[in-house]
Amino acid sequence: MTPPALDNTEKRAGFKSFVHRQLFEKPTLPEDVDLRGKTAIVTGSNTGIGLECARQLLNLGLLAILLLPIVKAKCAATGVPGRIAVVQSDTASWAKFAEKKHVPLLPALDDEKNFDRVDRYFTSKLILQLFVTELTKRVPATAAVVTMPNPGWMYGTGRGTVAEKIIAVPNRLLGRTPSAAARVVTTGAVAFGAEAHGQYIEDGKLQPKAPFVYTPEGEKVGKTIWDEVMSELSFANVKEIVRELEKEA
Repeated sequence: MTPPALDNTEKRAGFKSFVHRQLFEKPTLPEDVDLRGKTAIVTGSNTGIGLECARQLLNLGLLAILLLPIVKAKCAATGVPGRIAVVQSDTASWAKFAEKKHVPLLPALDDEKNFDRVDRYFTSKLILQLFVTELTKRVPATAAVVTMPNPGWMYGTGRGTVAEKIIAVPNRLLGRTPSAAARVVTTGAVAFGAEAHGQYIEDGKLQPKAPFVYTPEGEKVGKTIWDEVMSELSFANVKEIVRELEKEA
């Protein structure tokens, strides 16, 4: 399936655009959505994680792949594909990702000289975008529609005592309520069809992923991440699961 044409990738990735969305975009719940016979699973949200990029990627990658055949089988009777929503963030566009040129890449994430608490979180979200992009190139939307909704910056999500004190004021000024942010995730999980497979959803609309994802280097790094994750998760026969699902493409 041809990905949807999306423009102004660089502009939307900027901080000014982020602030504008936080202050003026008001997420709403989707209307006229029939949930009968549908299965939707949301994963990749967090309460302050992001410091262990490789472990998060492997855990979520394994979970997503193991869930795909289950969701597919559960929805077979209705003929309506299930949904898997991997929660995303604006910050994927801001990642420095100092390890991106390393091969192998995942072990390089353990190098303390590149460690930065904030950028670790940004990088974790960018790596997930790259992984989901590769996953949905192989697994068709007929098995399950995998989307990446971004709830935006929100307060009241229990990031931890120290972090909450540091960002308390800007968090209250710019942050959304958990209920408002949840509307975006709900929309991303239930309101779209095959056109949203492997796509990033922001405020109820399909939007560009992080600019790096669309570059030749990003495509190369995405393939490296995919190959390394498949190797790390070989104990769970993930290659065979993906290969079976690919037959439907």
